[in-house]
Amino acid sequence: MAQPIYFLPGVSIKHEMTVAAKRAIIQAAGIADVFADVKLETLPIMPIDTLGPGDKSGTIICYHDSQNAVPPRFGYFADQQTWHAVDDGSLLWIGLDKDHPPKPEDMQRAKVFRGYEMELGDGNTWQIPLIRRPTDLSTALPQTQYIERGKLVQSLKAAYRTYWEHSEEVADGFLAGKEFTVVRAHELAIEALSLNYRFGHNEQRLLGIVDSENYIALLSFTIDLPHVNAVSEFQKKTEPASPPVGQSTT
Repeated sequence: MAQPIYFLPGVSIKHEMTVAAKRAIIQAAGIADVFADVKLETLPIMPIDTLGPGDKSGTIICYHDSQNAVPPRFGYFADQQTWHAVDDGSLLWIGLDKDHPPKPEDMQRAKVFRGYEMELGDGNTWQIPLIRRPTDLSTALPQTQYIERGKLVQSLKAAYRTYWEHSEEVADGFLAGKEFTVVRAHELAIEALSLNYRFGHNEQRLLGIVDSENYIALLSFTIDLPHVNAVSEFQKKTEPASPPVGQSTT
């Protein structure tokens, strides 16, 4: 299978460029989040000096998959690929191999956070990260830690605090009955999946992994709702029965 590839029209990227220079180019193309954990020192680069997607020249880039491999067709092969313009195509095109559609392992980040395995809209199994467990406020996301007065003190690492804060919206929606829109729920589902995969709204538009049948369940797994419900049911069964009205408990 093969990860998506990205065409930046009118852009020239050289292997000898600094990481900062490459990062700035990727940022300008709107794919900084997708490439956030990619080692740009070894970024696969393919110059397109002739006419590529949209009849433009530029540069094709990708990232190595979980097996440290590039796609079998890394370049512009019009007959074997489908190319999709992002917006008007002036900054970015995304290419998919017709014979090798992306699989979760192709788009997997260097670090994957534990949670629930779930079949999504493409028929493949994806790992949904446990971001917040409301019963004990635990998380699968990385934390700093130290010992103070014999106790372990942990704090979520700065890079993951936004995910943690947004997960409170999800918890409030499921457990406190607070409403949030379908658009917001979809955004949060994509954001959660992006923790474990090089995946964002552009990739979702092409692959349709998150859909109307799975986005709510996906979100429920990010707050470990099966565990939360199990704890709630256990507490109900173990609570002492209330005495009849008017009957003394003494």
